[in-house]
Amino acid sequence: MDSRDLAVSVALAALSTTIAAAFGLVLQGDRWILPLMATALLPHVVSVLARALRHGSPVIEIGVSLVLLLVGVTLLTGPSPGSVVDAVRSGFDVLSRTPPIPATDGVIVIAAGVVWGAATIADQVVFHHEGSVGAIAPGVVVMIGFASTDTSSDLWIPICAFGVAAIVFLILEHRRLLERQRTWIGARPTTRDAVWLAGGGLLVGLVAVGLSVGGAVAVIDSDRPLVDFGELLARGDAPTSYNTNVAPLLNVGDELRQPEIATLFTVRADAPAYWRIVALDQYSSRDGGQWTLEASQDEVDDALDDAVPDDALFQRYEITPALSERWIPAAYRAVDVSGASLGLVVPSSSTLVTDDPTIAGARYTVRSALPPNASAINRAAATAAVPDDVRQFTELPDDVPPVIAETAQAVAGNLPDPVAKAEALRDFFRDPSFVYDPDVVLGDDAAAIDTFMRDRRGFCVQFATAYALMARSLDIPARIGVGFVPGTLDQASDAYVVTNQDAHAWPELYFTGAGWATPFDPTPPGNGTLPGGSALPGELQPETTTETTPGTAAPPPTVPQASPTPTAGPGDSTPATAPSDGGGVQIRPDRSTQDPEPLLPAFVLIALVLLLLLSPFVVVLAMKRRRRRQRRNDPDPVAAIAGAWQEALDTLADHRLTSSESDTPFETATRVAQGTSDATLPAMLSLATSYTEARYADRAPSPARVEGAWHDVDGLRDALDSSLGPFAKARTRLSLRSLRRDRSRGRDDDRDRDREQPTERIPERV
Repeated sequence: MDSRDLAVSVALAALSTTIAAAFGLVLQGDRWILPLMATALLPHVVSVLARALRHGSPVIEIGVSLVLLLVGVTLLTGPSPGSVVDAVRSGFDVLSRTPPIPATDGVIVIAAGVVWGAATIADQVVFHHEGSVGAIAPGVVVMIGFASTDTSSDLWIPICAFGVAAIVFLILEHRRLLERQRTWIGARPTTRDAVWLAGGGLLVGLVAVGLSVGGAVAVIDSDRPLVDFGELLARGDAPTSYNTNVAPLLNVGDELRQPEIATLFTVRADAPAYWRIVALDQYSSRDGGQWTLEASQDEVDDALDDAVPDDALFQRYEITPALSERWIPAAYRAVDVSGASLGLVVPSSSTLVTDDPTIAGARYTVRSALPPNASAINRAAATAAVPDDVRQFTELPDDVPPVIAETAQAVAGNLPDPVAKAEALRDFFRDPSFVYDPDVVLGDDAAAIDTFMRDRRGFCVQFATAYALMARSLDIPARIGVGFVPGTLDQASDAYVVTNQDAHAWPELYFTGAGWATPFDPTPPGNGTLPGGSALPGELQPETTTETTPGTAAPPPTVPQASPTPTAGPGDSTPATAPSDGGGVQIRPDRSTQDPEPLLPAFVLIALVLLLLLSPFVVVLAMKRRRRRQRRNDPDPVAAIAGAWQEALDTLADHRLTSSESDTPFETATRVAQGTSDATLPAMLSLATSYTEARYADRAPSPARVEGAWHDVDGLRDALDSSLGPFAKARTRLSLRSLRRDRSRGRDDDRDRDREQPTERIPERV
């Protein structure tokens, strides 16, 4: 292998590693570093080895590196295809969060795909298409993507690293191309010329990147998620469907871990309350526990029709641009909304969705009929049977760990009524043995609940999930409310200021005769120091919240312990999804009555992706078609026959058959037949005869002669294709060898004309 090729490969590898390192702008922890760095080097190492073994075919190089990448992916996520698909799907969910985001397995797989693609494209452009600046394009695209979402001041570090690596690569690549006389710029292979060329190109590139980054930052809100997947389903009639971009429970953990405090909205209200955005009522043990909401067409409405009671809580909201999505914050249970355009209402949970693209910037008022507090619930009536329409909210998956039901039974199973049981469960979680920790990270499998019950450490999502599951095991209907605690009262404006640090999740319980109520929040109060703690209006002070409520039984001395589960060692920093730290929402029309029209955006998106993938092939075919048409339609019959001969040589090049410039046309025809089959000989001999006569005969060839020459070109192609399969035939049609041959021949002709001395020459037709 040429030493200059190896130097360029090393420079390309350094360029790719800077792209991988840039993911540190958006990923938490350090477990992503080794996988992404290995992925960045993989295509270049495979390319170097393939060329060293003289097997430098693009198909072989891409195929081998892709297989190795898939092996690494399966080692990371699991050997089954299903585990890979699940990881990628989960990764896209996490990418919907605002950076920095946890480096889950799925996120690492997606990032590895981006890095591998950029590295592969760069290597192929340089060593198989004689490109240089084009190899930098994938990295520039990735950097622009980071610039459009990153809010830190460290963006200059990866950009500078990428720029330095790009300069080194351009200098080395320019030297390599000059040695091979493959460059149009610079006649002398001097380092000074290379430096000036690379410096000028870098200056132009930095200006272009700066304008692109500035435009991206200007039009893209930095508080938006890293990837906004939007809605693929939409109906033209009301109520419209809504698939949330960010899973509410996933967003709670994300908001609490944000290093900066951002005001989401302010609300003037008669009294403080929990400002709720959604209630999640379906639980699945998948991915460490997921709470979701699904409502079909017959379960949604487009208006609130409940009567407004005299003691309704009045609220006036002003939403800032920092709060995205379409949820309408409101105290439960909203009965009247003015100023916000209602698109969807889920009456069973009073979940509200605007039909505007986002709730950001909205100003509206809400009146809510507040649920009863614990003292207002009729305990005797609550002992009645659970109504059939809420029976579903007592269901539990079969794979919920036994410790949930066992602990619930030990803590509150013998108490006389559901209210007493709910209070006992709350006090169980308020015990000092449970530690409130907004930074906790647990497993993403069925053992996550076990881990929380054993370690007794978590934040509101874990407390609310465990509480709701335990309540359901005691036949108390339960769901999860997601929203915000009251926030901080601003005395000057008499409004509650709600920030991302006020994000919260809490259980909602149903009591016969009273309906849904929210006074049993198991999460300990944040006490003003930790985000996401409970803040129920009228709740006891933190130091007294662990006392047993009068009239309820204290938890038994011993409760069942969670079964031991493998935990990460001190050196294992593998982050994963916390239990219930996810869950999506899908409010949709009934599938049985849904028209095919909503899928149109999805089909359009798929069509655009396919068009993007096929566009390079279309360009290659168009260039070849245009070249053939120009040659064949040349008004000079001699040039038209010469064009047919060149078309034949290009066809041979696309079939990986070389011809020597020193051979006569008849020698070329004989060599081609020897290297392929006798079927090519008649067409090549006929074409060689026509070409020779056109060049040296005294009279111009007839139109029939021109037509015959091009007929021979088609015959040669048919003969060559007769022994090929469909894939190989398509490969020859899309081959770039003939296009590179045209480019090289053009440069050789220019160089020969520069070197010619003015001498007397015999005129020739061509």
